[in-house]
Amino acid sequence: MSRTGVDPEAPQQVLNNQQRMIADNYVRLEELVIHNRLNTAFTESRTYANVIMAVGYAGFFALLNFSENKISATALDLAIILFVASLSSFIFNEIFNMVNNGAGTASLMAKAMDLSDLRIRASVAAPDQVVAEVKGIMARGITIETQRKTFFRGLQVWRVCFPISLVSGYLGVVTLTVAYIYQLWLAL
Repeated sequence: MSRTGVDPEAPQQVLNNQQRMIADNYVRLEELVIHNRLNTAFTESRTYANVIMAVGYAGFFALLNFSENKISATALDLAIILFVASLSSFIFNEIFNMVNNGAGTASLMAKAMDLSDLRIRASVAAPDQVVAEVKGIMARGITIETQRKTFFRGLQVWRVCFPISLVSGYLGVVTLTVAYIYQLWLAL
């Protein structure tokens, strides 16, 4: 203690605490940036794959409509079974992702509403109280770790459903095509 009764180390401790807090916030910000980039890349990849799958399903319907009276009933049934397997796998994946992402979205929406309410009250509250409330709001609900788990859970389901959809849909188209070519060959 100095003659004034103030600890000369106190300002340095406050500065060190502020620097630690800034470093911690910087790390959190970087984690959010990385997570956002991963999420964006995954979303763009899924969107592209969904467009390709939709075009494939449209092509399958067109091919089915064109060839249904020209091929055997067995080949038609096999193609339809493969198509149903493909479409079911694709729909399961989409529903899973909708439910998987819905929980995180609801939690983030609640946080946004709480922060909006806090912003209104912040003008009359003490700064330390506002900081404490923001930390409390951000600490509850979905965390970065929860978001990672949600992201990777969706990716694991996608890794299973996408190949099933792709292969069974492709085999359905091949079945229709081969059956049609076979019927043309028999007609010669």
